[in-house]
Amino acid sequence: MSCIYDSECSLGGNGGAGSFVGAIDGIEIHDICGAGSLAGVVYRISIDLFNTNDTNDTSFIKATLLIRYMTGSFWRVVNSVIEDADILLEVLDARLVNETRNKEIEEKVLRSGKVMIYVINKCDLVEKKDLEKAKRKLRPCLFVSATERLGTGLLRKEIMKHAPKGKFKVGVLGYPNTGKSSVINALKGRASASTASISGHTKGVQLIKISQYMYLLDTPGVFPYREDDQTKHAIIAARTFSNLKDPEGTAMEIILAFPEQIESYYEVEHSEDPEEVLESIALHIRKLRKGGLPDINAAARSVLRDWQEGKIKK
Repeated sequence: MSCIYDSECSLGGNGGAGSFVGAIDGIEIHDICGAGSLAGVVYRISIDLFNTNDTNDTSFIKATLLIRYMTGSFWRVVNSVIEDADILLEVLDARLVNETRNKEIEEKVLRSGKVMIYVINKCDLVEKKDLEKAKRKLRPCLFVSATERLGTGLLRKEIMKHAPKGKFKVGVLGYPNTGKSSVINALKGRASASTASISGHTKGVQLIKISQYMYLLDTPGVFPYREDDQTKHAIIAARTFSNLKDPEGTAMEIILAFPEQIESYYEVEHSEDPEEVLESIALHIRKLRKGGLPDINAAARSVLRDWQEGKIKK
């Protein structure tokens, strides 16, 4: 299948308003122009690279090059935001604080000499003692729950403490789906940045007025360069459960890491074998195959969805 290019845009260029729309052997690519500007990358990729083990396959090679291009484009946007902002926020998931720290972003901000505030979001999903452990390690650090509107007033005060005189910009950074847009909306008080429980939902940079002096820059979530740990990305909700190659294996990793929480949420008996737990969950939530046998794959996807949507508390 051949690619279809808009006449005003070519792959790798900084084309104007034109868009690239096409497909490579079933791989769909949309809107990847303007990658070199702060306005950012508006994109959508629907792809399953991992159905083939043949890395010499033409479509695999082309898609890999496209993803490398897109990754580079996102980092150009993030680098621009770090350069342009006066203060940076890194939004972390309270359930997995260390796992959602993007060390590459942190190193870039450290080299810039600018203040970075750690914003631990979704604090309503974890016990207070776990939050206190994180607070001792990270400075400055605040706990918020954007959906419950908790801690946003304290976050405003912390930002103002480090703000320069006059108008200033705050860059909001982090992994996909840690709740960056929700934090912005909580600060603003109304829906300014679009939100979704699908990872990678924010497609470009948005400049959002919070007050007479404060403006926020919302960016696409990015992974550290060359990081391709699908299990980790699923657990921290940075990769949507529907796009995983091995949902069963990933769900079992979550069960092993958080057995009490998973078993309590689905009201199933404890087992040291995560596959047995999945089978019990399948029976409990009526995910069955013919003959009444437990559908492990469907149960795994349910666990991943409920985990990523924050229904299961740590």
